[in-house]
Amino acid sequence: MEKVILIALDTDLSDVELGDAVAAALGNMQDQTSDGNGSPPAVICAGTPKHRFSDRVDVLAFQQKFRIPMAKEPSWLPEELFQFRYMFLQEELHEFYVAQLERDMEGAADALVDLCYMLHGTALMMGLPWPVLWEEVHRKNLLKVRATSSKESKRHSSFDIIKPAGWVGPDHSKALGKGPWPTLKGDES
Repeated sequence: MEKVILIALDTDLSDVELGDAVAAALGNMQDQTSDGNGSPPAVICAGTPKHRFSDRVDVLAFQQKFRIPMAKEPSWLPEELFQFRYMFLQEELHEFYVAQLERDMEGAADALVDLCYMLHGTALMMGLPWPVLWEEVHRKNLLKVRATSSKESKRHSSFDIIKPAGWVGPDHSKALGKGPWPTLKGDES
């Protein structure tokens, strides 16, 4: 029987504090909650909208385990790290493309999850306040409309969701500040 840990999340925790709390909880409970085969317990995170991103919490625990540096405030990645992350994202996107061409559903699913893993990891490394950014983009996306024909779409698809006249894009200035933003240092995690 698989063991499950439910972690209730506090709205006032930063992503880094949340990751520390999850890592500590898992470390303290792992021996007691193993399923007998040495498998770690499943973790379910529940809480306020700020922390409804349980997949992000998983990536945070991963990054902490491997001591991947994460900024405490919005920051640029150093050039070498940016190139590495960019290349990795391109690789996963290409794997999705190939899986679709080959009709490999398992490969497509894996590539999409890996893309999300890389996106969340990169945002954590950059110190981006993801839940706040997400809410603003989501709010603005809901104001868009479905293209009624491919002629309305700059992507030439009637499946496109387009910006109506007068649409104003997301405002991330409150979440990110005005800058200038620092560059991530390797010892920030």
